[in-house]
Amino acid sequence: MYKTKLQELCHQFAWNLPEYATEKDGPDHNPRFTATVIVNGVAFESPKDQCRSSKEAQNHAAHIAYDHFNAPQSSAHKLPSPAVLPSSG
Repeated sequence: MYKTKLQELCHQFAWNLPEYATEKDGPDHNPRFTATVIVNGVAFESPKDQCRSSKEAQNHAAHIAYDHFNAPQSSAHKLPSPAVLPSSG
């Protein structure tokens, strides 16, 4: 799964662990989920209305983030220190 790969990538670059948020939409008998993952201060969102579970939505978001940071042209994003996120408490 890409959630594991993304977590390993964060460890490799000494970034904070990915943070996930999931939203449910639609009726209970046919819900759709969207997930957002924040990695090193950058947010990535799963496709809307395509995921039938929160786990699937989070994996899609993780896949998008993982591909972003592993693309050859994204070496500028691979900074050795994590971005500072505002504290929530």
